[in-house]
Amino acid sequence: MERNSELGLSDFFELSFGLGPIEFDPTNFVTEELTANLFISLIKSSLCEPSPRGIFRKLFPYLVDYINRTIPLTKFAKHINDFIEENNKLSDPQGIFKRFKKCTGRDFFIAFLDKIPINSLPKLLNTVINANIPIPIFLPNDMVHFEKGLRVLDAMHDIIDIGKYHLFISVNQANSKMKTPFTKQLYKHYSNNREDYLGICHPGSIDISFHVAPENKSRPPLAISEIYYDEKNSDVFHNVVNELTKAAFYIVIHAFDDNFNGIEPNDEFKAIVDNISVERYGTGSRTIYVLFWGINKEDNIIKKRKKKVLDILIKQLFHDQIRVEIIIEEKKSIFFEEFKENSFQKLLNTSDLYLSTIAFHNLFNNNYVSEVSFSTLMESTTFNSRSDIFKASYYSNEIEALNDKIRSKTLNDTETYKMEDEIDSEIKKLQELQKNLCGSEPIPVLKNFALIVKKNSINYMREFARQVDTFFKKQLDDLVLKSNEINQNYQETDQENYQETDQANYQETDQENYQETDQENAQTNEIKQQINDRNITIHDFWREFITLSQIKKRYSTALKSIYNIDNTQLETAYKTWICEGEAIQILESVSFRTLNSEFLLDIFNQITFNNKRPLNVLSIIGPENSGVYMSYRHTIHNGKEIDFLILDFEGIGSTSEHTEFDKKITLLATLCSQILILNAKELTQDISDILEVSSYHLDTLIKRNFKPRINFVLRDMMDIDTKNAQKSTFNNILENLKITFNEIPGCAYNMENLIKLREKDIHLLENAVSCTLDEVYPNTKQSGQSDPENFYYPTETFPSKVSKLREDLLISLLSSNESEIHEYKSIEEEISDLINEIESDQWSKDQDIKFETALIKVTEALSEQTISNFLETVPNEYDTTLMEKGMKHIKSEFTFEKRKLQTAYTIKRRKLKDSWLIESAKTKICENIKQVLKEKTSAKVKKSLLECDHYFNTEWEYIEADKHDFIHSMSLDTKILEEQVVTCFNKAITDGISLVSSNNKQKEQFDRNFWSKLEKPATLVQSKFLKNAEFLKSFDFKFIIDSNSSGIAGYINNAKKGISKQSAIRTIKSSIKKTCKQIVNEIQNENMLTIEFDQALEWIQKLCDNIFITLQNELNSSQNNLVVKIDDFKSMEQYLRLKVFKRLDANTKKWKDIQQKELDEYRKNLWKFFIDLKSDTYYEYLSNNFFELIFQSFEKQLHNPYNFVSEIMDKYFNNENYDITKLAYERSFGSFNIDNCRSYIDNPIKFMKRLFDEEIRIIKDIKINEKLEEIEGNIINSIPNELKEIISKSKQYYSSRSISESSYICPNIEQILRSTKGTFLEILMKDKSQGSDTILKCVVKYPSRFLMCLEERIDKMFSEFEIKWKNKLKDHCKTSMTIKVENYRSLYCNKVIGCQQLCPLCGSKCELAEHDSDIPHKTSIHLMVSFTGVKNRVNEASLNICTDPVYQSDTCEEFHGHSFGNYIQTFYPNWCPIDPMNTNEDQLKQIRTMWVLLKSELCDKYGMVDSTPLHWNTFYSHLT
Repeated sequence: MERNSELGLSDFFELSFGLGPIEFDPTNFVTEELTANLFISLIKSSLCEPSPRGIFRKLFPYLVDYINRTIPLTKFAKHINDFIEENNKLSDPQGIFKRFKKCTGRDFFIAFLDKIPINSLPKLLNTVINANIPIPIFLPNDMVHFEKGLRVLDAMHDIIDIGKYHLFISVNQANSKMKTPFTKQLYKHYSNNREDYLGICHPGSIDISFHVAPENKSRPPLAISEIYYDEKNSDVFHNVVNELTKAAFYIVIHAFDDNFNGIEPNDEFKAIVDNISVERYGTGSRTIYVLFWGINKEDNIIKKRKKKVLDILIKQLFHDQIRVEIIIEEKKSIFFEEFKENSFQKLLNTSDLYLSTIAFHNLFNNNYVSEVSFSTLMESTTFNSRSDIFKASYYSNEIEALNDKIRSKTLNDTETYKMEDEIDSEIKKLQELQKNLCGSEPIPVLKNFALIVKKNSINYMREFARQVDTFFKKQLDDLVLKSNEINQNYQETDQENYQETDQANYQETDQENYQETDQENAQTNEIKQQINDRNITIHDFWREFITLSQIKKRYSTALKSIYNIDNTQLETAYKTWICEGEAIQILESVSFRTLNSEFLLDIFNQITFNNKRPLNVLSIIGPENSGVYMSYRHTIHNGKEIDFLILDFEGIGSTSEHTEFDKKITLLATLCSQILILNAKELTQDISDILEVSSYHLDTLIKRNFKPRINFVLRDMMDIDTKNAQKSTFNNILENLKITFNEIPGCAYNMENLIKLREKDIHLLENAVSCTLDEVYPNTKQSGQSDPENFYYPTETFPSKVSKLREDLLISLLSSNESEIHEYKSIEEEISDLINEIESDQWSKDQDIKFETALIKVTEALSEQTISNFLETVPNEYDTTLMEKGMKHIKSEFTFEKRKLQTAYTIKRRKLKDSWLIESAKTKICENIKQVLKEKTSAKVKKSLLECDHYFNTEWEYIEADKHDFIHSMSLDTKILEEQVVTCFNKAITDGISLVSSNNKQKEQFDRNFWSKLEKPATLVQSKFLKNAEFLKSFDFKFIIDSNSSGIAGYINNAKKGISKQSAIRTIKSSIKKTCKQIVNEIQNENMLTIEFDQALEWIQKLCDNIFITLQNELNSSQNNLVVKIDDFKSMEQYLRLKVFKRLDANTKKWKDIQQKELDEYRKNLWKFFIDLKSDTYYEYLSNNFFELIFQSFEKQLHNPYNFVSEIMDKYFNNENYDITKLAYERSFGSFNIDNCRSYIDNPIKFMKRLFDEEIRIIKDIKINEKLEEIEGNIINSIPNELKEIISKSKQYYSSRSISESSYICPNIEQILRSTKGTFLEILMKDKSQGSDTILKCVVKYPSRFLMCLEERIDKMFSEFEIKWKNKLKDHCKTSMTIKVENYRSLYCNKVIGCQQLCPLCGSKCELAEHDSDIPHKTSIHLMVSFTGVKNRVNEASLNICTDPVYQSDTCEEFHGHSFGNYIQTFYPNWCPIDPMNTNEDQLKQIRTMWVLLKSELCDKYGMVDSTPLHWNTFYSHLT
């Protein structure tokens, strides 16, 4: 049942985005375009709820993307209106969408803005302004929703404060008959995003659009506002309108016939006039216009109305210019031109009347504005140059500039050449000055910034950044104007001098002109320096604090001593800045070494700590201002989470002469990026030069695990012809790069080894903005008036192009990563193959030696090669410590990989090792038993039981000797084990200190202290740790007061603090015991008998890490006033090694006991079997055991029915009649099933998997029951009959043989059975249990007698087993097979589907099984290419089938100028050739019918124009 169609405000906000907050991550972005199908999928679940609310909440990130890509939400509203008209697309049981019918994009925009967190709202509103979208301020007449408008008004603080916008107001009365907003009629492009009809949120609202001044400042910034009155308005609305009118230079009120009672204006009109403030924020007067609409001519009543209105306005607003005009439709265009001219002159002449935050002082809720303005702080700060504020950064830059002089002397250095000693001396002086900053007085502006850092509020940070920009931007503008004036004055003076001086005496003034030129240059250079000194942003403040945090003196940093900020507070604030989506400037045009790499690494380690995903780097080289900016972003693409660092290397592409810094920074962009984007208008020689500069050193990093992929984004290019025109330039770039690589000294690699450069990575991007003349200027130019400037607004189609580019770049990134991961995996697989090469059923010590030798050989070779490449490729200018860290990291990584492979090998071989002793015993003892059995019925030899015992014990002594050797090879005696543990731990301590490395400086310092305090004892001191008291006494702690005011005050040794000390000891002791217990449990679970050095190293490091965590998180947290420091770690480590030894010793004893117990049990069973066989004259005992063996073997197969299941699946799916590709077509197109066709087109692989699952569900029980019947038939008939046949044939054979024959050899049971092969024998021979070998090896002296005994018992034994099968085993076997089918479903599904590649044109799946890359893909069923969105240049759907000979013979637009064959060969070589073939008539009908039924949604999905012939609709639509 549908709800009431009337939609109130509360219902609207609750239904659209709900009442609760929406989680918003400023660093997150979506990668999909919000298509109609995606729209439906995201909202349909909400619509079906009993009480729907917040149905658009899942669309929120897509709407943020809309705004970021300058798309107004009118498109979102259009989606909704489309669904209202086409109900068949969406299940809307409660009629929710019909209730949204009167809602506009502006309504949804208001609801959307209400869900943006206040921290992010100001930044988003700036994006809204750049998109030329008016900002709505919703202030309705209720106590619930007016806060939405105040919230937005509050967030506009920055925009209003910084812009000095001159305000134009258009006032609309309640129930206005104005169809198109007046400002949209007047300024079409300025107001193109104002909608033509009113929504439910228009009454009681205001919208304002902001338009910056043109570059030549020929007019002031302009704000245009539409005010929409309601029949009854809130006090807040009246107050805001009143404040706006104080700042407006132009106010237009629209009047209609129903605004008058006769000639008298009604109360509503008068209320509007009363709401215009008499006061003004400025000295200039305002112009107030009243426009009468809907009037054909001016009659007597109209004249009286005009007079009444004039009287009211003049009486109340006597300081302002009042005008009343009638809008007659025929003369509207003439009036508009006059109106624009009048308003433009007013705009130019009103200098001090503009919007400011003073107007809204009482309304703003802005509580994060600084108590003291930045300009006030600068008045109390000495400022002549940057170095007056940013002293630490200045010293760092100067030091590195001097370092660069040492490293690379250029021709420019000849005039200021200094000896290296002089430079070193200057560097030391600067370093000393930098250190002395620790005792300096705080600078007021930096002190204020320190307070903001401590508050860690993004709002305060952004407010500070805005004030810095405002303050210095004004100074920069003044300096630019001053520079222009100087240049203009000198040009005018030169012109005057030239005119006044004749040629004869012109040379006399030549010297004067030179002096004037020098003076001009001096003034210009001075202004340039001032501009450089005032080019200051918040990035400079961040950099200064980071630099101060790196300057250490005694126990503190300069940042802590001057501004009382520790490094943790700074890192936290900087992380907040980054995670709120703000960019950071990591480099200016100074030395590379000013990059605070360690600090940044700490920050990004914290940001990405929890997700463990790698950071992907995307770099952009563009033509704008110089510098390097970095942003962090996160997204999900095709279900995969991706983290980005976006590096913006601006300015490199704009310089014709590349400096050393440009070269290095371009190289950095290439080396650190998976994707490098060159952003240019076209491919030029400059682009080639840039790439050659960066490529010259790329050979140095051949071993890194990725290759940069170069992408070109060519701006202002619209079509494929333009792209084709760039091909020759691209080919030149490619050839030049190949030549460059060939010229690199000592480079053994070609270009393809190091970078990826493909023609398909050229992306066209049309202009982001469209341009028209500024509409504020009148069409008729007045005397002295400037020419109209251009007005730039977002191009309508640009957002979709950006979305496509983003998709292409993500695909490029992921495909790049996957290929590099594949390359890395191949190396790992090469090592792992060592494990798989050693396969056998029996363990031998030689195998261990072979594996260990091969593993060492491979890992050492790879490790040495990697280190060698590392040393060759890293420049010498890097610090020695950094180089050592790199080598240690490489060694530790290879050690870790080696440990993993050793563990994998040990696990795989351990079971064989543990069973070796029993297997060896079986082999040896059974060979001797057969000799006993051979003689046991001989009349000459009658051995007593005592003699048998002696004989058996004699044979068993050989087994005992094997046991001794085996135990000795597998384990160590206690004393030797102790020595081995001591040796491993001592070696670990020796190497541990050299491997210390951490991104956290505090952790690295702790690690160094920990490892340096460890000792290398010769033995385990076991007695020392027998009592906990002794264990506690071995620790040595220091306790330090942590005081914010005075730092470290001293040690606490009194009794009162001793209580805290004992508590700390207990905490640390608990941590140590917990760590040791985890390690001991690991040793116990893996049943380790010995350890390796690297295991000891790993465990000591784990102990170190856990102690550090305990200190940081539990004892030294900010809530406690004590800092615990440990000076002695040796006892802790010795406690760990003792625990390890004891566990290993216990494991050894336990393992020996198990081996002995199993051997004793085997001896006992074997002895009993031996005795029973001795007395088994007529083979009754042996025959019973033989039948038991058969049934045990059979049951083992039933309990693990893999072979049965494999047989079922192979028999059904791996035959020629089952083709999943053809089946998928038959179930969709072939059967005219529209739902299945949708699934097939959307994702053929997914559809085939669904069909496979359906097939499994249908045939599973049938095939399992068939198999059970087959097994039952084997039990009842086949196997007994087969065994009877074997017995019968064997009886005939052995009845003809005589035991007295000299050639006669007594056979064992296995030899008797080997004479015939069948199902029974195959099952029996698969069994490798203990009993099978023992029984089958038994020698039978009288085979005929043994066979007769079997024959007598066979029916009875199998009848008993048949009962057991029917009562128990059958159900169990069925359950096991059902489970196995489910377990192997995915495996067989992939096997049945085979190759999963799709035709690049029509999307049909390759019908081959998985195959090598050199075998081309193939499918016999192709569809129309329009099913995958292929279209021609005018966006018409291409209704061709890939294999159509006519289609292949044309050079179609889809092939970008190529022939069909050449296009496939170039772009999709793995699908070449696609042979031409006429589609059969039935298939053609099926494909066209499905197109007719699905064309509407497919055209909508892919943005295609329907080009279906009319007769198709008639002919094919009835076929379903």
